[in-house]
Amino acid sequence: MPSCYSVLRNVRCDDDLEQIFNHLFETYQELGDRSDIALERAVERLVDIEDDLARLGDVPFQGTLEPKLMNGLRHVTKNPRGVLLYGRRDN
Repeated sequence: MPSCYSVLRNVRCDDDLEQIFNHLFETYQELGDRSDIALERAVERLVDIEDDLARLGDVPFQGTLEPKLMNGLRHVTKNPRGVLLYGRRDN
């Protein structure tokens, strides 16, 4: 059910995703995965996270409003991975 909303990622979002990837990769290695397996698992998780981000525009008013942090900011849990924070850009 695509909507007329689109997801615009802030430049800092890429930095956050890189940090998440690095954390996942290092954690998988610390938990005993070989480097190649840890890399594969981290890539799979990051692709899933990016897919979840891209689909936020399909249902733009999901999640819980967080007005104390920022007007229009919402958080939503996607799959068992974590919490995504997103805001609405008013024109």
